[in-house]
Amino acid sequence: SGGGSAVERAKWEAMLREGLLEDRSVELRLPADENPGLDISLPGGESYRMDAAALGLLDRLSGGDGDSQRFSLRRMSVRAARAALTKLETDKLVRSDDVKKEAVR
Repeated sequence: SGGGSAVERAKWEAMLREGLLEDRSVELRLPADENPGLDISLPGGESYRMDAAALGLLDRLSGGDGDSQRFSLRRMSVRAARAALTKLETDKLVRSDDVKKEAVR
């Protein structure tokens, strides 16, 4: 775990909440592709896009750890990092809701 005291951590968290760190630079490990997936060509000229969740399941079924998706380390401002993380988490929720809807059908 990272060093530093609880007081120091609380101080940084307060500055973050107050917006004092928005222009600071941070590194994030993000998916290398904004729309990870695999396009599969089917007979008859049709195609199917397998999303990241399906690829992870396929990887697990074949003995992998389910995390074969490529990631990259990106440097950006705290402001941009917040937007990127919000988008990633929102996308996860949307996909989860879609899966639940399809399961109920």
